[in-house]
Amino acid sequence: MVIIVVDASIIIETLVSGQFVGFTENAIFGDLSPEFSAVTPQFALLEGANVLWKYIGRGLISSEQGFALFEQLIQIPVDIVSIDEVFAQAFEIGTQNRLAIYDSVYIALAQRLNAPLYTLDARQASAARAHGIVVQTPF
Repeated sequence: MVIIVVDASIIIETLVSGQFVGFTENAIFGDLSPEFSAVTPQFALLEGANVLWKYIGRGLISSEQGFALFEQLIQIPVDIVSIDEVFAQAFEIGTQNRLAIYDSVYIALAQRLNAPLYTLDARQASAARAHGIVVQTPF
């Protein structure tokens, strides 16, 4: 089975159709076969919902658009995984790299699953590479 880890930045970019939407849609929807799985930590949907909330608050999207995107968010075909087994490792990665722990969870998860990390976050990508993770970014 092919497994990839997708950062919340990938999920949000797919929803809002930003400049990297082709890359992000391919990350999530690129291979919908049973042998393919895009995974993300359990809090990624919370991160996504928070971004939508900020977009509404800043007037970047209407409430109606925000709620419609929220409905799409909760239906994105990613497998949600627990962070329990990687939480301590994520803390170590975060402190070593001066990287937020929630960003470090994606790296620890990619290490645990021996999977590439798809992200739009340059700092996270750099830290992941430093830990031997194959990183896919559009830049």
